Amino acid sequence: YTTATGADMDNPYASPNPTNLFGDLSPKGAPGGARERGLVGHVRVLGILMLVHGVLALMCGLMFVAMAVFFPMLFASIEPPPNARAGEPPPEVIGWIMGGVYGGIGLITSIAGGLQIYTGYQTYLFRKRQLGIVSLILGAGASLSCYCSITAIGLLIYGLIVLLNASVKEAFELGAQGYAPDQIDAMFNPYAGR
Repeated sequence: YTTATGADMDNPYASPNPTNLFGDLSPKGAPGGARERGLVGHVRVLGILMLVHGVLALMCGLMFVAMAVFFPMLFASIEPPPNARAGEPPPEVIGWIMGGVYGGIGLITSIAGGLQIYTGYQTYLFRKRQLGIVSLILGAGASLSCYCSITAIGLLIYGLIVLLNASVKEAFELGAQGYAPDQIDAMFNPYAGR
C-alpha cells in the first residue's frame, strides 16, 4: 500500500496514467498503440466462440449421423400394417428416406462444426481471416439441424462485423507475418508503450 503524493493529492478521483505494461511486446520497435484499435479486441473472443460453437455443431452433426444409421434398422424391423393401402411405401423405404435426410443434415453440420473448430483456433492466433469468413458462412448451414440455428446466425453476424473491420484486417496481416497474438494486441492497445 502506498500513499498518494504530488498531483494525486490534487484530484484523488482522476484516472491513473497509462503504464508501459505492454511496451516490451511491441516487435521491431513499433510503438504500442500506434494503430487504431477498431475491433481487434474482439478477435480472440470470436475465436473462442467459434471453437465452442464448432464443438457443439460437430456433436449435433454426429448425433444426426447416428440417427441416419439407426432409422433404417428401426423401420426394417416394423411389419407393414395389414390394412395398408395400395401404393403406400413399405416401412423400409420410409426408413431409408429418413436415414438419407438425417445423414445429409448430419454431414453438413459435422463439416461446418469441424471447420469452425479449426478456424476458431486460427482466428484466436490472428491467422486465416478469409477462411474464418467462409467458415462463418458455412456454419450457417448448421441451421439445417435447427439445434444450432440461432447461435449460428448470431455468430455469423457478429463474426462478419469483426472480421470485416479494417483494423482487424491489418491485425490478421501482422499475424500472417508471424507476430504473436500478444504482440498484435499490444500494437493496437492505446495504453501500451506509454
